[in-house]
Amino acid sequence: QKALMSASIGKMDYRKSDGPAGEQKLEREGLVAGHAYSIIQAREISDGPLGSGPTYKLLQIRNPWGTYEWKGAWSDKSSKWKKHPGIAKKLNFEAAVDGAFWMEASDFLRMYTRVNVCDRTTTKDHSLDVNENDGSCGIIKGFFCGCAEYWICCKGFRNLYCAHHTTDETLDAHDKACCMV
Repeated sequence: QKALMSASIGKMDYRKSDGPAGEQKLEREGLVAGHAYSIIQAREISDGPLGSGPTYKLLQIRNPWGTYEWKGAWSDKSSKWKKHPGIAKKLNFEAAVDGAFWMEASDFLRMYTRVNVCDRTTTKDHSLDVNENDGSCGIIKGFFCGCAEYWICCKGFRNLYCAHHTTDETLDAHDKACCMV
């Protein structure tokens, strides 16, 4: 929660291992190399009542272009939705050509080469007020007021450097695996 996540497929990662054939394979799968996707949600879900039955780790992903959707398992046209109507209901699944699709975590790890996380856990959102009633001076006024609050009142400095828990934990990234940026 309170984080923005995106995933991307590096063109060079596929060219290094598979050459142009790697990019063509991606296109057959409905994905685009050298392109970023939004991760909307990640769910661990089972089909049976009270959590019984097989469990699936699914991610809902969206191509910002609104086109080029995943064509594999759990895609909009996948037969898995008919085999698992309980999961479709729990996820409010609707097939639509909107760029959004579901994908199993194992397929995600196989296809995507990078995951980016933007941490949004500071206690205050920072914004720049544009005082529209002041005409062109409104932007300048908003800038100076925002800077004064940020630096002189120490509100920004405190939130940026004192609101986060630090850790020495690191994640190893393997070739063609997801990594944190």
